[in-house]
Amino acid sequence: MEESKQKLHKSRTELALITKQQEQVKEKLADLKSDSEGYAENETLQKKLKGKEVDLVHVISETKQHVDQLAEKMQEFWKANINDFKDVFTKRSGMLKADLLDTLNLLAYRFDRQLWHRAKQSDSIRNFFVESRIQGLFSSKTFLEYYTGHVDVKTAGPMLKELIRYLNNYNRTNKIPIAVLGQDSAEVNTMRQIVEAVDPVVKGIGFLDGNALMRQHEKDPFEVIIIEYYLGRETAIDFLKTFRTKFAKMLDEVILVVNLPAQNARSEYQNTLDNGIKYTLYRGMNRDSIIQKMMEIL
Repeated sequence: MEESKQKLHKSRTELALITKQQEQVKEKLADLKSDSEGYAENETLQKKLKGKEVDLVHVISETKQHVDQLAEKMQEFWKANINDFKDVFTKRSGMLKADLLDTLNLLAYRFDRQLWHRAKQSDSIRNFFVESRIQGLFSSKTFLEYYTGHVDVKTAGPMLKELIRYLNNYNRTNKIPIAVLGQDSAEVNTMRQIVEAVDPVVKGIGFLDGNALMRQHEKDPFEVIIIEYYLGRETAIDFLKTFRTKFAKMLDEVILVVNLPAQNARSEYQNTLDNGIKYTLYRGMNRDSIIQKMMEIL
């Protein structure tokens, strides 16, 4: 179709050029006498141009007819298949839109987390949170909750009401997943409850089996994993070696924390540092200290 259109355009351009040349030759012949020099030459050129004109008119006619036939067939094809196309397009575009929104939401979430992770290192921001008595994680959500908490909902405008609705929905549907791995179910459950007290969006999940944790992480990645140093016959370091091998490409997306057996467990602490773990807790650490430490980590 496109090739035929180009051929038609080219032929029409050539015809216009030949028509102009014919007019020029005709003017020359009008100024010359039939027996004068150059008359016969221009007359021959006129005949050649006339022949080319006839050929081009024929080509243009056939090509236009061919283009019209193709256009008619395309129209028939479109009418016959438009409904099927619409069904496939609507379904596929909906899937792609959902994937795009999920990706944008994930990137926006990661950007917000990274932004506040750096912001909380600023003394001025930390002091502002303390002086303003803002409680919760360093995040846009926490700051917006502080802002909306100081306005009268009854007199709030549509945009502010929408923001409050969004925050309420966010707290219900968005969770920061934190895994707790240990060998004692009561201690694991206690740690899970403490980390959930950090912020409403924190969701703690306890594990007594490292393999079960990794299977879950493969499906729905955790943001933080807290690992008891001693895990029966193994240690947190043994688990970390397996975990890092299995999830080598995802290590930048998870924070690993080791729960040391005691505050003065020097050899275990050094071993943890030597294996690249910079965040630690310890047995006997009180609830408020754990919450404060988790806020620093998150």
